[in-house]
Amino acid sequence: MNVRAIAGAAALLSFLSGALAGTASARPVVDVAEVRDAIRLAWEDEGPAGCELEVRVLPNLLGDDACPCEFAVELPDDPGRPGPRIVPVSCIVEGRSISRGLASVLVKAEREVWIAPGPFARGAVIKRGDLTRETRVVEREPRGFFVPEEGARYRLARDIAPGAPIQSSDLRRVPDVATG
Repeated sequence: MNVRAIAGAAALLSFLSGALAGTASARPVVDVAEVRDAIRLAWEDEGPAGCELEVRVLPNLLGDDACPCEFAVELPDDPGRPGPRIVPVSCIVEGRSISRGLASVLVKAEREVWIAPGPFARGAVIKRGDLTRETRVVEREPRGFFVPEEGARYRLARDIAPGAPIQSSDLRRVPDVATG
């Protein structure tokens, strides 16, 4: 490679780095508060009542000084299930998406659960009156929790510590009438 070719390559690299720096300065990072607000608005429109959304990590979206930005937020298929999840967010300028990112969010909801006020041993028979009803804020929806029927008796399938929520898999219904 001759000296002229090396000098030409260096000039081209210098031009490209200047152009990239100019482009980066013309499209600054969007204020995180705007992205956070867009996610919250999307959740309020499509998320279920009674759930709170906490935005933990935001995408690094780029805006444009010359044009106003709008945000497109795609909520997951099951927005009612609390727990950590990733929400896709796009920054759109003049009808085209110029940057996409993933926001980390946490959904919290209040759920009513039944808990053991004291230690229960495996094989013990319990009734609804032996348990305490509590409302807890959960980060993942408790599925299959025990909802006791009035007057019914249940045999415990495992030991349960005080304050532990009871699940339907922990219990076997004692029949009201048995043969013999």
